[in-house]
Amino acid sequence: MNLVVIITAAFLQASSALNVARAIRNMLDSSLQNNSKQSQGTWQYQGWWDTFRPLYVPQSKDAAKKLNRSHMMNLRIRDKVCIGRGNGLPTGNMTDLTEQMAVEGLLGMKAVPDGYLGPVVPGVVVILTVHHYGSYIWENIGHVSEAVFPIFDTLSQLQTRGLIPEMPVKGVLFHQAEKNSPTFLKTDWYTNVIKLLGKDPNNTHIFFNEDLVDTRKHNQGSHVIHKPICAQHVVILDRKALHGISPRRVFFSDTRNAFRLKEKAFIALGLPSRILHRPPGRVASMIVRSDSQGIANQEEINMALDSYLRDRCWSLRVVPPFSDPMHLKDQVKVFARTDLSISVHGAQLTNLVWQPIGSGVLIIQKCGFTDHDLSALAGQSGIAVYRSRQDSCKKQGMFRQPQLPKGKPIEAIDEPYSPVFNTDLKPPLDEALTDMESGYYRGPQCGKKRASSILGLK
Repeated sequence: MNLVVIITAAFLQASSALNVARAIRNMLDSSLQNNSKQSQGTWQYQGWWDTFRPLYVPQSKDAAKKLNRSHMMNLRIRDKVCIGRGNGLPTGNMTDLTEQMAVEGLLGMKAVPDGYLGPVVPGVVVILTVHHYGSYIWENIGHVSEAVFPIFDTLSQLQTRGLIPEMPVKGVLFHQAEKNSPTFLKTDWYTNVIKLLGKDPNNTHIFFNEDLVDTRKHNQGSHVIHKPICAQHVVILDRKALHGISPRRVFFSDTRNAFRLKEKAFIALGLPSRILHRPPGRVASMIVRSDSQGIANQEEINMALDSYLRDRCWSLRVVPPFSDPMHLKDQVKVFARTDLSISVHGAQLTNLVWQPIGSGVLIIQKCGFTDHDLSALAGQSGIAVYRSRQDSCKKQGMFRQPQLPKGKPIEAIDEPYSPVFNTDLKPPLDEALTDMESGYYRGPQCGKKRASSILGLK
């Protein structure tokens, strides 16, 4: 079967929430120019979610246990169906909007009519929703990873175990993203990572909201013409209980699937396998954020960190704020050559997925915020997690859960913070380096030739 993925990376602002992706013309030998062949029948805008059946049903409790994580059970499928534009988002409190309600509002479904002469994707279309707690904003690589990585993991897990037939992805419909979004001009991270869902990422198509909506102007105003995507099969990831604060998110059920993702990225980006399979080393990378989410005394910390690491026979690479455009290939190279990444909590650390198994990450936490998501991603990718805690906050007991989704937006991560190296960073650094040096041989010990200056980006 051929597999096409729809990303409901929902940016649910009023100006963009009503946009949906246009028919995937270039995937088919036939053309959609003949719009008179629109499918006939009744569109279903509510309740269609429950017409999908489980993609895979374990035959026994033992088989279910072997799948490890519940999201393996939540891929659902429906056959011979058309996808079109929905009626729009339900009104009311956005934080009370469930994923099912949102997607049913944005998309409509109907069965492919008998005798339908329009184009039908000869394979599978997968609907995927980017949903970060109560937020549907897609313009954040961390949010997108919470959608793409579990789908990649689920398909890899089911297919490598022979539980479902191979379903190579041929295209992606990112149906709430504008093709000309300024975000895509700043970075190719989104498009290249989404393409990793494809069997051949470099030949995987991505289609956007304007590819589905055709607005024709008439004397009485604009008239929207449906151009539905019809497919032999449509698959959806049915995620449950996304509201409230969960201490754990599922990105990968098996670290081998995280490695498969990384391996696929290396091949697609043309990176040499020697980087992917580099032996454990002694390189720490400080990932800098220059906005309010970063730290205020970055240069001071860089110098103290460099001196400390040299005494431990490690080298420091300072990774400056990613420039525009920000290329995925550059980020993969940096993180793949990193044995310990160091940064404040933030989307930039989503790239730790490219680090070697057995490496580590030190997440710098500010008062009032405790990281969960990045810690989960690291742990499920085979990367050890260490956290710094501001010493004054520890004494006052000021670390707490983030107030999402019904509270005010988290402000703690944007608060000014100037870490004290000896009390805030050195203790977790001691622990991290000791653990990693005891777990793997990492090259010459102190007293032998070693790097003695801050490394640049090369």
